[in-house]
Amino acid sequence: MKLIDFECLHCQKRLRAPVSAAGKSAKCANCGQQVQIPALRKNSSVGYGEKVGDDLKNAATDIVQQISMEIDGTVPSRRLNIAYQFSLFLVAVMTVLLLVVYCGLIVSICYGLTWYWQEVLPNMTNTPSFGGRFFILVAILFATPLIAGCVTVVFVIKPIFFSLVIPRRARQRSLTRATEPALFDLVDRLCTVTRSPKPTRIDVSYDVNAAASFDRGIRSFLGRDLVLTIGVPLFAGLNLRQLAGILAHELGHFSQGVGLRSRYVICAVNFWFVKVVYQRDQFDKALDKAIQESDPRIGFVLAGAKGFVYVSRGVLWCFMILANAISCMMMRQTEFDADRYAAYVSGSEYFEKTHRRVMELSLGQKAMCGTVEDALKRRELLDDLPGIIVAEAAKVNARMSNPGTNDQQTGARKLFAIHPSDVDRINAAKKYRTEGLFRLEVPARDILKNYDAISTGVTIDLYRDQLGVFVNPKVLVRLNDPQDSTD
Repeated sequence: MKLIDFECLHCQKRLRAPVSAAGKSAKCANCGQQVQIPALRKNSSVGYGEKVGDDLKNAATDIVQQISMEIDGTVPSRRLNIAYQFSLFLVAVMTVLLLVVYCGLIVSICYGLTWYWQEVLPNMTNTPSFGGRFFILVAILFATPLIAGCVTVVFVIKPIFFSLVIPRRARQRSLTRATEPALFDLVDRLCTVTRSPKPTRIDVSYDVNAAASFDRGIRSFLGRDLVLTIGVPLFAGLNLRQLAGILAHELGHFSQGVGLRSRYVICAVNFWFVKVVYQRDQFDKALDKAIQESDPRIGFVLAGAKGFVYVSRGVLWCFMILANAISCMMMRQTEFDADRYAAYVSGSEYFEKTHRRVMELSLGQKAMCGTVEDALKRRELLDDLPGIIVAEAAKVNARMSNPGTNDQQTGARKLFAIHPSDVDRINAAKKYRTEGLFRLEVPARDILKNYDAISTGVTIDLYRDQLGVFVNPKVLVRLNDPQDSTD
């Protein structure tokens, strides 16, 4: 008998139903919540997740066939909305203005020093002499603004030579088409659906996140060598329909063209301002050391110079806050636009379910850190951290399902948030009123032929990045399999 294989959206338990029940509602045998059994596609005579082999996890070919039958159509194209266009224009104008004001600050300081040298400093020679010590005191008072101004100019000009390149992880764990053909086939088809360029590389990470980025940073700015990064916990904790929606969101960023590049520039500029305001280098250390070790009179002059530096950094801090506030508005618009692709691929109503599930996994990742710390106290290094995240997320799901539990969905709108509020994103997605171009609800991990090895790999990466140690996979200890949603 042909069966429909899908997951409960409430407890992620894998369920099966006969094809005759397609499109109907039923209660989940595990949690008792009402679930919708996926409907059959009009152009398909098989049910969702119909098993061709005995073990779907090892049947990547079957997954590819099901994916090819699922994806039908493309995301409708549209012009950028007024808010998006206005935010792009405003960011461009403000970027130019900030550059002009920054250069104006440098010119103003230099002009002030020139004026002080020509108009004020000569008056020092006209000061009545009341003795050597008094003359030294007057000389210090007159010299302090001049020295402080020169030091300030150095500290203000110095950031120009700071790199605008956003730092990346030193090592990326990449997948290949030969080892994971089903995943690459899904991404290729989603690129066609979203009209986006294909990524030149697919990386995996240990974060509950997916990201679109440039392969070579700013050197790829005018090219199309793009990288798609997918967190392995998404494979472990989502079904394929949910994962497809998230990938469509990231590929939607690829499709944005100017928006993606503007986003990179915004992040680079904001990162530059943060370094300028907060980062301390050898110049700061040398100034502090000179203040402490020099003669008190010279230390007084240098302390005045340090005060001028703090004032200049305060001005740059104002620039940073202004640039961040303006740029965040545009970045929120890029997220809304990318959400449109996710809504059309997985469905408007399903967008909310996916969003909530990712929030659960994010909370599960935080709880996983506590589990890892407890294991370290026992002198154990745990394996399959993505699986532990899913197990912890199941506990979060249970707490959220209990009456009186606060909903994790947030509706607050924040000025400096780069993502829209959860409520705004969900409401915007529902306005598209689409059932989705892809509705295959099998576990997302089934698309990977080498899931266990990949999970162990990103687990080792986490230990390397967070603890600074290289772990031999043989010493990793695997906990009891987390709550498995399969029968």
